[in-house]
Amino acid sequence: SEISPKSVFIEFHIEICLISDGGRIESLIDTDDLRCSDFDESCQWYNIENSELSWLRGRIHLDSQHMKIAAGTEIVPKGLYAVVVTDRQMFPNAKAVLASKVIECQQGIGQLRLNYWVSTGVRISVCAKRTGKRYPDFDICTDLDPGNIPGPAYVNIQDFEHQPFQIFIRANNFIYDSASLKGGFAIVDNIEYYADLCTNSLDKVPQEVFIFQFIFLIFFPEVSFLYIIGPIATSRLLIPSFTSAFNFHLILTYNVHPKSSKLRAYAKLLNEAHERKIFQVKYKS
Repeated sequence: SEISPKSVFIEFHIEICLISDGGRIESLIDTDDLRCSDFDESCQWYNIENSELSWLRGRIHLDSQHMKIAAGTEIVPKGLYAVVVTDRQMFPNAKAVLASKVIECQQGIGQLRLNYWVSTGVRISVCAKRTGKRYPDFDICTDLDPGNIPGPAYVNIQDFEHQPFQIFIRANNFIYDSASLKGGFAIVDNIEYYADLCTNSLDKVPQEVFIFQFIFLIFFPEVSFLYIIGPIATSRLLIPSFTSAFNFHLILTYNVHPKSSKLRAYAKLLNEAHERKIFQVKYKS
């Protein structure tokens, strides 16, 4: 069904604060700098110059009913997030682009994770390119599935053979045109990037260790286990989605050293926007 003549965009109240155009984009020191949930000054993502649209830091006052009509989900983003919105029909290639800081050198595959919302027709893609190439000659591009809103989406980013690169979050195709809704909106929230930067990596990785979603996996016939080699800021093991008709227990044996390291487990239901922490290693003082 259509949104009422009091369209979503009439109901928008956007607290506008442009994410910095960035000027000269500096190099990334820690992947935590790309972690954005409230999109405050610590968020190291930037609007690129000469884009037809800009990402804004703010919030949209949109109830679950209107979100369901506009984006196909009743889950509404909370707090502050990055949003691009237009109330007029645009050309398909009109876009807003968020660019990360330059990642000078990455060891192995990285993974970008984010929640996202788009109105009818709008597309979001995650791209990456080496800094030696002209924009927008991307090395990789992944379109986010509008049927998976609000995610999270997981996008693997290769290490480009240790060459400097940037990540780009692009929203385009604001072409919707009806009596009650024109243009559209795109929202991204809870951006996280997990990767091992070369400055935090060991010089050599044992040959029997294979990189798999940022976890170093080693297998022996007589005993199999997962382990992480430091120094490394964050590693994450993702278990594929599954359905269970019964209650179940997560059972694991662990050994963490030094005790300053943190081991946590999170769970997320399909209809929930955010994870819940279900386990954390605690040490007795």
